[in-house]
Amino acid sequence: MIKLIRTLAVEKAWILRIFMGIIAVTFVIGMGWWGFDYAKSGEIGTVNNRPILYNEFQDQYDRIYRYYREIYQDRLTDDLLKQLDLKNQAVNALVEEQLLLSVADREGIRISDEELREEIRRTPAFQRGGKFDRDAYLRILQAERMTPELYERQIRDALRTQRVRILVAESVEVTEEEIREGYARLVEQQKKPFKEEEFKQQREEIRRRLLADKQNKVLRSYLEALRKKADIRIKPEFLAPPAT
Repeated sequence: MIKLIRTLAVEKAWILRIFMGIIAVTFVIGMGWWGFDYAKSGEIGTVNNRPILYNEFQDQYDRIYRYYREIYQDRLTDDLLKQLDLKNQAVNALVEEQLLLSVADREGIRISDEELREEIRRTPAFQRGGKFDRDAYLRILQAERMTPELYERQIRDALRTQRVRILVAESVEVTEEEIREGYARLVEQQKKPFKEEEFKQQREEIRRRLLADKQNKVLRSYLEALRKKADIRIKPEFLAPPAT
């Protein structure tokens, strides 16, 4: 399973980033802060003078923890948690969110009230009998010590950053020549001859893989370019290396 995560994180990072963005959009009942001090507050850093709040860090850490808990279940040991380094993952995700929100602001990317309402309505945790239940919505938010205004702002921001990621990913195309070259490399690795009929059968799958790889590289380059231009200041304790 760790191989799958590494594949997503390295070879298809844009897919994982979009998926982690969707985690922020899809409400899941909280499971505690996993060792963080409730008394802490304030900022953990800034991105171009945009603050990253401690409670946002807590929320992001919790979401990532639950993501890996869902995958590994009882196999999520303390040693594996150290390897995954959830603290740095959470910080990096929040930095990227602020960078992408800056892009969304600059490009005028907005989420309408109707889009926001629809996203909330189709969240399973807020449904009863397959339909949105406002009482359940308010009750769950109250249990999470979160106001509707704060939650809806977070969802709106998550949708905006998700839209920027998708726009960047969709700017990439794969040519027919690249698809044929991809198939040629595949059969060469398998020590098989190039057969036109087999190529036609596998063409779409090869195209999807090549597209995902190019999208990953473009998104990584885009985010790296944003980072280089940004003024990012994170408190040292939140950048500490994982314990060995």
